[in-house]
Amino acid sequence: MFRFVCMVLLMVAAPPALAGWKEGDAAYRNKQFEEALKELLPLAEMGHDRAQYRVARILFGGMGGVKQNKPEGLKWLRRSADAGNVDAQYALGTLYAKGEGVNQDPVFAFMWFAISANKGFQDSIRARETMRKSMTRGQIDEGERLARNWQPKR
Repeated sequence: MFRFVCMVLLMVAAPPALAGWKEGDAAYRNKQFEEALKELLPLAEMGHDRAQYRVARILFGGMGGVKQNKPEGLKWLRRSADAGNVDAQYALGTLYAKGEGVNQDPVFAFMWFAISANKGFQDSIRARETMRKSMTRGQIDEGERLARNWQPKR
C-alpha cells in the first residue's frame, strides 16, 4: 500500500516539476536569466541536478542582471556534481584547475575530470589528460583514488 501511495504522489508531483523545467530551460536558452532562476531554483532545491547546474551557472557568473554570488553558485555546482551531473563535474574540475572560487588544487581538478571522463564526457577526457602532464605521479594516484571511491549523492 505504501508503495502505491508513493507512486501516486510521484505521478501527481512530476508534471509541475517538468513544467518548471521546461519553462526554466526555455528562459535560460533565451537568456532571460532572472526568469530562469525563478523557475529553476525550486527544482534545484528538490534535487534536480540539471536545474542545480543551471542555477549554479546563473549565480556564479552573475548572468543577465542576476547579482553574482560565487559562494551560492559554487554550492549549487557542488550539489549538481555530487548528484552525478557530468557538466557540473567538468565545471567543478575547471574551477579547481584554475583556482576560481576555490583554492587551486590539481588533485581535485583531476578527480572531477576523471569522474566525468569515466562516463565518456569528452571535454573531461581531454582536460584529465592535459592535467596529467603537469602533475606528479603521487598527485595522479591520489586523484585516481578519489575518483574511484567517489559515489553520487542523491
